[in-house]
Amino acid sequence: MLENSSFILLFSATSFKADVAYLNIQRYMLEMLFRRKTLFLYNSFHQPALSMKRILLLYITTLSVLICSGQTTYTFTGNGNWTIAANWSNNIIPPSTLPAGSTIYISPPVGSSCILNITQTISAGATLIVSAGANFIITGNMISNDNIPVTICNQTWTLKNLDLNTYKNGDTIPLVTDPVLWSNLTTGAWRYYDNNTDTGAIYGKLYNWYAVNDSRGLAPEGWHIPTNLEWSVLADCLGGELIAGGPLKDTGFLHWYSPNSGATNSSGFTGLPGGRIDSSGFNSFNIGFYGFFWSADTVSTGKAWYSILNFGFEGLGRTDLSFRNGLSVRCIKNTLPVITTVPPEVTATNTISGGIISSDGGKPVTAKGVVWSTAPNPTIALSTKTNNGTGVSFYYSYINGLQPGTTYYIRAYATSSLGTGYGNEFSFVNIVADSAIVVCSQRWMKKNLQVSTYRNGNVIPQVTDPTQWANLTTGAWCYYNNDPATASVYGKLYNWYAVNDPRGLAPAGWHIPSLTELSTLSTCLGGDAIAGGALKETGTTHWLSPNTGATNTSGFTALPGGLRYQDGMFYELGRSGNWWSMTPGLTNFAKYMNIDFESGFMNKPNADLPRGYSVRCLRD
Repeated sequence: MLENSSFILLFSATSFKADVAYLNIQRYMLEMLFRRKTLFLYNSFHQPALSMKRILLLYITTLSVLICSGQTTYTFTGNGNWTIAANWSNNIIPPSTLPAGSTIYISPPVGSSCILNITQTISAGATLIVSAGANFIITGNMISNDNIPVTICNQTWTLKNLDLNTYKNGDTIPLVTDPVLWSNLTTGAWRYYDNNTDTGAIYGKLYNWYAVNDSRGLAPEGWHIPTNLEWSVLADCLGGELIAGGPLKDTGFLHWYSPNSGATNSSGFTGLPGGRIDSSGFNSFNIGFYGFFWSADTVSTGKAWYSILNFGFEGLGRTDLSFRNGLSVRCIKNTLPVITTVPPEVTATNTISGGIISSDGGKPVTAKGVVWSTAPNPTIALSTKTNNGTGVSFYYSYINGLQPGTTYYIRAYATSSLGTGYGNEFSFVNIVADSAIVVCSQRWMKKNLQVSTYRNGNVIPQVTDPTQWANLTTGAWCYYNNDPATASVYGKLYNWYAVNDPRGLAPAGWHIPSLTELSTLSTCLGGDAIAGGALKETGTTHWLSPNTGATNTSGFTALPGGLRYQDGMFYELGRSGNWWSMTPGLTNFAKYMNIDFESGFMNKPNADLPRGYSVRCLRD
């Protein structure tokens, strides 16, 4: 639809400009947000000394505005300039002003780059996403009139230091320039470095910690001041405190003094050296040398944590200062609580798990615990959960009343007013009561394995197609003959890639037996010539006749679950039982235990890694 109108439009915007600026973005998402759903126009003059500029008054007498409805995605998949149509999916270049509801997705191939060589404006409700690891090079301009958030390691941070003079509820935060008044404050205040308003445009305001901690809220709606733990999580994700500063610091020497050690800004954080005001109020220190950022946590009476970026060091330091110091503030976006599940420990009497909360997401944690089920992805809607209180402290949960020999899925949870966050999922088999048997001092599962996730909760793919199975080089499972009805008796069949996966096929507290452990079992049962008979279920309910030598004196109750051959076809149900070991054999082979219906022998030959065999687990 076309609409003609005459009007005057006045607005300001932030323009990101670099003659040749390389942003190596690793885990990075940019969301450009405007305050009004308006199609903005702008002039494109440059002020070389500034990285931010104001767009002036525009008078438009006759304007044709194309009003777009619906959501549109523009995907950069090529290599080179933004303005080349062939670099975009379907040869469609996004409009120079991206309308609300639209998305630009930057995803060049590995080793390629996207070069923004024009001025691009992102309107309210529109989004720019740069894929993880992509090279995004800006030689033109990216315009937004809001503080752009940057996502680093699942945390979303403001890209600029805070520059507000009101609390969240609208109350004014006092500007205090007099040093004596500053030094005696016990309430929130701010000032510019050296009381120079020009520094605010680049470095933001410097706040005392009383403002940070004010109950009216220094951070804007939907954001919070990061905790010391959240700074720690950021540092760990970027390689640890000794090197995390480099990925966080703005590059070059426009703002930082030389040598600006280790600066790559690969995170997109663009940390600047805004300096600080000391507690006396008389001195402003270290602009160009250090960036100081408050945390939300106190250390002791009158002192709080802060993080520091250093011109001569590539690390991210953390220590404490008096509440009366004036430091920069970066905000982190409110999210669901972030939590890690403690791997379950299965004992003879109960199962122990728990959670580690690395962030409350900006709202108090009102409930936490673990939740479990016999199906994946359990939620707190279930009654099968613990409640371990409130807050962000580490906790253990003790679980009783589980069914023996049953596979359970478990994950930690933490709830705030924003909702419930879940930790990573684990699966385990309960061994209470009769779910395990002891054979020759070895504690074995009583049934063949039938889990569908690794120990860390990652899904093991089910592969039914024979051609796909034959070409696998990663873990997979199947039912015999792709028939789910076989699982209750024989369990699942796994290739050796699943057995050997570092994420762990065996549930917590268990492992896949080695060849040595199988040999120990055989020796204890009288040697290979008769050990197979001692392991086999008697009769012909499952085994074909004659089921030679079967006595099951061990109680192992080995069943003839058959196999899936490396060509993806199924064989031997009722005729043989085959169980993987953890031990590699010849090149591209691994050792396994084989028992068949015509012999009491226990064989331990080699097999091709793509074959599908049963798995029995041995207690750690």
